[in-house]
Amino acid sequence: MFRATVASNQSDSLTLAISGNVSQEALPEIALLIDHGRREHEKVILDLSEVTLLDRPAAQFFADQFQEGVRLVNCPVYIRRWIVRDANVDAEESKSDE
Repeated sequence: MFRATVASNQSDSLTLAISGNVSQEALPEIALLIDHGRREHEKVILDLSEVTLLDRPAAQFFADQFQEGVRLVNCPVYIRRWIVRDANVDAEESKSDE
């Protein structure tokens, strides 16, 4: 089970804190939150510090979001490796704001 909460809502950015186990079933809800954030803010940031597990579709989703300009911050090393390995994202780029 996962949870998504607004961690910070500033004029130019929205930070969403994602926690728990993120599976394919959670992705539509996270996508809606990101889309809403993009409409109202310059930047959308996903804080992944409390993510404990994710499946391959979730790793691909986060990689796709990163490539579309969403910042991934506080990403645990083992999750970052999954995102890098499963989605072929450049490891140096995905290290932003560990």
